[in-house]
Amino acid sequence: MSAAPELSRLIALCPPPAAPPPRVKQGRIPIPSAHTELLAVYGVGCFDDFLSIYGNGVGNTCLDISDSTARSTKILAGKAIPELRAQLDAFGARPEDLVQWGGTSNADWLFWIPVGEPETWPTVVVEAGQLAFAVLHRSSTGVLLDVLSRTWSTPIFPDDFPDDFPAFEPYRA
Repeated sequence: MSAAPELSRLIALCPPPAAPPPRVKQGRIPIPSAHTELLAVYGVGCFDDFLSIYGNGVGNTCLDISDSTARSTKILAGKAIPELRAQLDAFGARPEDLVQWGGTSNADWLFWIPVGEPETWPTVVVEAGQLAFAVLHRSSTGVLLDVLSRTWSTPIFPDDFPDDFPAFEPYRA
């Protein structure tokens, strides 16, 4: 499944960098093709100085899907978080199964729930401290489009995000 329509709308809303980003690398964890397409246009970086998207093999362990996933799921695996565990259980998943594809400046996490085909993996947004969460049946591109266009909002994110004219800043190695 291609993310082309969502990606086209995201590009119109928030232009990508003028310079092409580095090629997406394969990592230890497979990622949905929609995220690969997103990274091919934007690269790894940050929307509105708040929401960062991650990739494989980027040379920065804070922005690497495999490294971030290992750290965050280890934290979640050791927490009680009964509501989140119940929600994940409904998908047949556990906290340690999640794959982190993004994060915020407030230490919120964005994960895929890796059940079924990668193109159908839902996203769960987990608030810093695991206080609240929201599940979206959308690709990473779809989630970004919904958040930046204000089609979807959550109290997890601050009221002043996103800006009226969202901007993207690529990670520079």
